[in-house]
Amino acid sequence: MTTSDDIFQLVKSLSQTEKTYFKKFAQLHVLGEENVYLRLFDAIDAQERYNEKLLTEIFSKGKSSSQFSVLKNYLYNLVLKSLRNYHADVTVRAELRQQLQNASLLFERGLHSQAEKLLRRCRKTAEQCELFRELIEISGLEQAMLLFGKSYDASTIKVMNAMLDERIMVLQKMQNTYDYDRLEYNLTHSLQSGSKASLNEAGKLMKSDLMKSEKRALCVVSLLKFHHIHSTFYYYTHKRKECVVHLQKEIEILEAHPEIMQLRLQDYVLLTNNVLLLMLELGEYKKFDVRLAQFRKRIAQQTISVRLWEQAVIHNWIIEMQRHYYEFNYAKFTSVEQDLRRQLKQHKAELNLNDKFVFLDLLTRAAFRAKKYSAALSHSVELLNHADAPKKFQQYNNARFLNLLIHFELQNYDLLEYQIQSFQRQVMKEEKSNELYNAIIPFLKKHPSTIDKKQKQLLMEKTTKEVPESGYFNFKEWMKGKI
Repeated sequence: MTTSDDIFQLVKSLSQTEKTYFKKFAQLHVLGEENVYLRLFDAIDAQERYNEKLLTEIFSKGKSSSQFSVLKNYLYNLVLKSLRNYHADVTVRAELRQQLQNASLLFERGLHSQAEKLLRRCRKTAEQCELFRELIEISGLEQAMLLFGKSYDASTIKVMNAMLDERIMVLQKMQNTYDYDRLEYNLTHSLQSGSKASLNEAGKLMKSDLMKSEKRALCVVSLLKFHHIHSTFYYYTHKRKECVVHLQKEIEILEAHPEIMQLRLQDYVLLTNNVLLLMLELGEYKKFDVRLAQFRKRIAQQTISVRLWEQAVIHNWIIEMQRHYYEFNYAKFTSVEQDLRRQLKQHKAELNLNDKFVFLDLLTRAAFRAKKYSAALSHSVELLNHADAPKKFQQYNNARFLNLLIHFELQNYDLLEYQIQSFQRQVMKEEKSNELYNAIIPFLKKHPSTIDKKQKQLLMEKTTKEVPESGYFNFKEWMKGKI
């Protein structure tokens, strides 16, 4: 049985997409009393602090408290089962582990030729995917089969020595990957520290023997790490072009080794997303389009879990929306938005919370730039009214500020006055020295009541001069449009 608040902690740890998945899962896998489990799940999820007494009163009508404990325990295990199912990517490694078990079972039953045949296939897969731990295990099974019922003659010893030599080579490759791991961890720690001494230490690490040449990498995995360390160093030292070069190298290596790419599919997606974002930052739109097309072609050939779609793949479409937002082509922007929605529906996926906020915010800013103010207001309200947005969306205050401008454009002046007061009470207390807010809010207050055209013109010109640059939205350009 679970302890009193274990189920509460487990439910509260779930993401929104995991909660949605659980409800679908429970309906499919629980017959007869699914409503009871779903109702209990929703009741626990609705609590801010765990109140077992209240839950017991609701769900134990006419029953003993021990029966409620059974209900709660079943729900706990059902949630865990749904999580396992949700996160269960079918990987090459998982399939290989099963095949190794099958080979071992066949050998134990005396079906040696079948076991050897299966083991040869396992070896080929392990070698292609650089699954070193599995290769050691395969070598051990091959050794057992070799020695079974045989004497230690010269030919057997020769084969045995070759097996042991191979294990030494595999162990050397494993050690090589660990050495690159250690270097990466120490380098990242130094770079994140940010002090002059730490940056000097990072520079020394980049001059280590492992980083002198690609030839120091003894396998594909180590080669990936070699370039990843370079890209990390260049990113933190603000050398974006050099960073892109090495990220591209990682992508090309994975694409050249499809077996390893399938095993590291999440890495491939995240690397691509990072490259595309850097290309946008550098304004390299043609390279962006080429890389994006190559990625979409590759990803269409892969079997991808719902979890990976939600956590990484779908973000690729949001980045494409950003690309058309930066160059500002509203028709292409909305076309990608529609494609994203189709992809979600096709793969039965949902945007994770962070992507949902970014998506709604992008829709708001794009509609505003396109002067589709009613659409902008609709997206803005959906974003700002989300319960988690104030704490979890980094640009929440800017999104609230843009909402004021939307109301201004729609001439909702009475509502705007109230919204400004609310904004100043809550936001400007936190950011008293914010130049942007301090420059534009007086304009929003004065402009609607200013009748004289000359005074309006002077007000707009004065405000435009005072508006600072902003990475969130070009407010200065918006002000210029008012003159």
